[in-house]
Amino acid sequence: IPCFRTWQKMEECVGTEMQAIMDEVLDVNLQAEIDESPVREDGTVELECGFDAGWTGATNRNYNSPAGIGTLVGCRTKKVLAIIVKARECSKCQTAERKNKPTPPHFCTKNH
Repeated sequence: IPCFRTWQKMEECVGTEMQAIMDEVLDVNLQAEIDESPVREDGTVELECGFDAGWTGATNRNYNSPAGIGTLVGCRTKKVLAIIVKARECSKCQTAERKNKPTPPHFCTKNH
């Protein structure tokens, strides 16, 4: 389906740009948190942060979710300092494996 392939390419391009923008924002947020944090005598910065995480599709005591996300938030600025996404699956890798074909070059989301 030509439209679907075009959409996939556009989605990958936009996703890459969104990741780059997010990385820049997180760097700015971290620097703001560092600037507002006390510095110890040895020169290290005393950061205070909160962390929260969740898993998609997690219900009751069934711990088999395919993906999850964690966020680190600065206590002084209340800004997100870091985000981590974990995924056990990648649809492109799964499709190639199911069709017994080599995996095409792609941005693989599988990292856990």
